Amino acid sequence: MQSKNAIVYLGEEARQAAAAWLEAAGFVTHHARCSREVGKLCDAYEPQVIVLEGPFGRDGSGVEVATWLRKAGVECPVLFHCGSSVETHALAGEEQLRPFDAVTSFDAPSRARVSGILADTRRPDVPDFGNLKEASLCDVLLHCFETSWTGKIELEHGGTTKAIIVENGAPVYCSSNIYSENFGQMLLRQAVITEVEYEWARKIQLREGIRQGEALVKIGVLTSRTLHDHLHAQIREKLINAFAWDTGSYRMVPDDGFMVHTTRFHFNPVDIMVSGRGRFIVREDVRELWRRMGNLWAVCVCEDARMARAIHDWLNPGAVNALREPVALSEVAIDAGWSKSHALAVFLVLEAVGYVRVADSRDGLPLGSHVTDVTYAEVQVGGETYLAVDVVDEVDPDAPVLSEKALGKLADELWSAYLNLTSCDHFTALGVAHDATAQEVTTARDDLLTLFSRDAFAPLMAEQRSANALTEIRGKVAAAADVLLNDAARNQYIERIGQKTGGKMTKYLSAEDEFVAGTKKLEDGDAAGAVEHFGLARQMNNQEPVYEMFYGWACFCAASSDDDVQTAKRHLTRAIATNPLLDDGYVFLARVYHHLGDPAEAAEQARTALAFNPGNEEAQAIVAASEAAFPPTVH
Repeated sequence: MQSKNAIVYLGEEARQAAAAWLEAAGFVTHHARCSREVGKLCDAYEPQVIVLEGPFGRDGSGVEVATWLRKAGVECPVLFHCGSSVETHALAGEEQLRPFDAVTSFDAPSRARVSGILADTRRPDVPDFGNLKEASLCDVLLHCFETSWTGKIELEHGGTTKAIIVENGAPVYCSSNIYSENFGQMLLRQAVITEVEYEWARKIQLREGIRQGEALVKIGVLTSRTLHDHLHAQIREKLINAFAWDTGSYRMVPDDGFMVHTTRFHFNPVDIMVSGRGRFIVREDVRELWRRMGNLWAVCVCEDARMARAIHDWLNPGAVNALREPVALSEVAIDAGWSKSHALAVFLVLEAVGYVRVADSRDGLPLGSHVTDVTYAEVQVGGETYLAVDVVDEVDPDAPVLSEKALGKLADELWSAYLNLTSCDHFTALGVAHDATAQEVTTARDDLLTLFSRDAFAPLMAEQRSANALTEIRGKVAAAADVLLNDAARNQYIERIGQKTGGKMTKYLSAEDEFVAGTKKLEDGDAAGAVEHFGLARQMNNQEPVYEMFYGWACFCAASSDDDVQTAKRHLTRAIATNPLLDDGYVFLARVYHHLGDPAEAAEQARTALAFNPGNEEAQAIVAASEAAFPPTVH
């Protein structure tokens, strides 16, 4: 175990008493004979505490040495040896020397009183992988926050797994294989959706390979704004529930590649830790902990500006102000209106993150506590007002700096818009009616392009994924306007999207059942039976191009004449005209053209499929066969 080092610069008699006193507390003492030697010993041993004379001793040289040590960047606590309580009180205003404390004698009571400042405040390193009994999830998340770590925390407990995505120290996403934490199941429990809606979305999700939330937006059950809010609540719930695991394993995998396909949500790590601890404190522990902690005293000693921002963004402002001076924990809890379990979770986390020092009495708290002042000023970014955090010596006066909370809000706005605009129809995206004039469409387009300019989201543009999302938003807006400014294209689009109402929900679900039955018939080689099922699916929901595509393919498979083949071709062409991203539709058409004796067109259709899905193996095989039969000519 690494030794705790203390440097002592005192007169001979006091030095011997201090050495015995420190050694009883587990320190190895190093004695300095002059003020210059104090600096040399600091370089050599990286001390956990330095003991100096108080302001009335040796012409105040102890205070002078401490002043220079702070200017040199030495941050460990200083303990002043004073001759009287008057001398200790004389130190109270020395803000630049904090953290420090003072004693008038080196005896057991004084050591107990300053035990906090003598403790080794360095948190033990959290290994990259381990057992949650040895390093709790709270320890792991705190380590991530303190080191601004980015990557994935993999958790496993009895065959159950979770993965927490962390960006710059803050959790932004959580996945889980727990059925009850499934997004649709959560919405069912909250009565946001019905069983019918859940089943319909689930089938759409499985068929199209999209996420459950996207399927719910597609069928009109959720709007993109409500989808964003529900997803945020679901991810937070998954994060908090992970604190139930006091056994199991964790593994930290540092990599920002996990962000590529993840919709991120910004969570305050302190809020997550407190909520997680509070949810899983059992009743017996609450009684015991409150009996032990309810009468304790605390004072804020946080010097980490980033930690202070995270806590001040979340903690009750009254509690923040109360903790600037020594205060009883029970008094803070009562004034804030907290339950005992919540208050205990707050105090346990605030002590764990080093925000407060806790003691049995007011006298047991450090004399000189220090809180990094965080003030907030309004700045304009892209026409919107945000709070910029102004921390002394940390803000460039020429460039507005957004707080983590403001950056999170800006990111939420971007991703909410991304979820909304890229999944809704053109009219909803532009916010115009079906009969909107060309001027109204143009104005809506220009307003949205201004709202979603790169300047408006400049603080996020260094991150490629955010830049890509903004590009997709602008592309959707421009494409929507292009369609709606062309009368013929607008009419075709209106006919295609149709009108979805709640009364059609059961019919659409039945249509999906018919579609599944049709695919089963195809697998069994019963093409005629498949035609019947796909035909019913088309009748029940004529807005779904996948039904049209498979109906055309089944017609081809069951064809007994050239007319049947041409009918199949028309349906396939209509399907991919409605949704050009249906790569299987081009493959089906390629098969039709090959049957009609046009291998060149068949190969062209297959190449189109590969343009949308390079992994389509059937399309690859058609192109390869074509090139083998007709190798390219070199001119």
